[in-house]
Amino acid sequence: MAAEAQGWSGLPVHQEMAAALAVLLCMAASLLFFAGAPRRVGADGVSSDSALVLTKSQRKRIERLRLPEIYVKTSRRLTLRQSSAEDSLLQNLRTVGEKLYQFDIDAYREEALNAAKTPLLVFVNRKSGGQVGDLILQQLRNFLPEWQVFELGGPHGQPERALELFREIPRFRVMVAGGDGSVAWVLASIDALKLKERPPLAILPVGTGNDLSRVLGWGGGTTGLATGGNALVRHLLEVADGAEGPLDRWKVRCLGTGKRELVLNNYLGVGVDAQISLNFHNNRERSPHLFTSSFINKYIWYASSGGKEILMQRFADFNNMVHLECDGEPVPLPPHTEGLIVLNIRSYGGGVDLWDDGLSPAEHHDGRLEVVSVASSFQLGAAQVGLAKPTPLRQCTSCRIFVKPTRKEFPIQIDGEPFLLDTKRDENSVIQIDFLNKAKVLRPPSGHIKVQALHIETSLRIAVQRKVITEAQAQELQRLILK
Repeated sequence: MAAEAQGWSGLPVHQEMAAALAVLLCMAASLLFFAGAPRRVGADGVSSDSALVLTKSQRKRIERLRLPEIYVKTSRRLTLRQSSAEDSLLQNLRTVGEKLYQFDIDAYREEALNAAKTPLLVFVNRKSGGQVGDLILQQLRNFLPEWQVFELGGPHGQPERALELFREIPRFRVMVAGGDGSVAWVLASIDALKLKERPPLAILPVGTGNDLSRVLGWGGGTTGLATGGNALVRHLLEVADGAEGPLDRWKVRCLGTGKRELVLNNYLGVGVDAQISLNFHNNRERSPHLFTSSFINKYIWYASSGGKEILMQRFADFNNMVHLECDGEPVPLPPHTEGLIVLNIRSYGGGVDLWDDGLSPAEHHDGRLEVVSVASSFQLGAAQVGLAKPTPLRQCTSCRIFVKPTRKEFPIQIDGEPFLLDTKRDENSVIQIDFLNKAKVLRPPSGHIKVQALHIETSLRIAVQRKVITEAQAQELQRLILK
């Protein structure tokens, strides 16, 4: 009788598939567990569950974020006026419908410097987080003047326009209400304008993964924020008091694709994790009405894409397809590698830490990248609940990934945004990563809660309590996984 086929983990294939199912169940149980956890109370003492009562000190801190209305004059216009290079700085602060706001920058500057003001420019992606961004936009305009809250990609145009209008405002800060892609868009706009003084950036997390937001301490979701009140006030207070710090950013050059130069803020993946991102992206493009919830996006569609890759195993020959160099030195890949992930931050796929501190500490501002190898999509899923971690390979200050011309196209993702690398027939395609610059970012003064993956036994127990699985199923799944 022929021996049963073995999976990547050494288990028979049917057991490995059962373990994959268990991982998905545990991810769901973990989400349910943390959804019911107590909410964070900031250092300012404002809880999202208490009545909205601000102290005099809190009102003053919020006021530091506002551009005083006394310096804003309103006139009527029949059409939107586009800002241009000929406009004096802040002559057009913002146009909304038929209103034109003009700002007296000279009169404001003296007061701002004396009062230590840090006015806030907000960008909101209304489409982020299953349309939660639309509610956030409305709530923010209850706390800040309308000329300080811009819609990303909306009638106000590109971020550069609003940033240009704020160029001469002293000590202004930026907050992005959106996902990692929205943050990357605004950071790229700050680069493009070459501002004399780069504004520090805070995040109000509205996307699916929100990995950069997690690392900087702003959290991974919008629980309570969309309804306004204390949760949003507390967030604004932390932005007002936030401490500045650096964030490494990296230049990615892809030889063999139309995208000649890109920027990496979070991470880059090639192989199996990039294929999962590409599957998710393609499905969302075909059926956007099925992707209106952050929960569904992250835990259902990503999980189903990962399960598909377990079955297809299209990167079983990854070691023959890809060659890695770190700081100019070749790095051998472990057997059964199906993907590589290059990390700039300690959060991947919605909060998973893929790096092992036992080797060497890693920070998002240390001028180094961390490179890990991935054995399969199952391993990535298992990492969500603390069952596995990719293999750490190297820390480096530059990285090159060579893709041999073994297939027509090869998936790559940068900060969760996938595309296909067009490999050439006669030579390797090259992905080269080098240091670009350091952005200014803000961290909340109250710190943050680091959400860790639940232990497998705890996850299964929660799944049983919530009647996701039976006690007998939990025991069998635990036996299969931990065998």
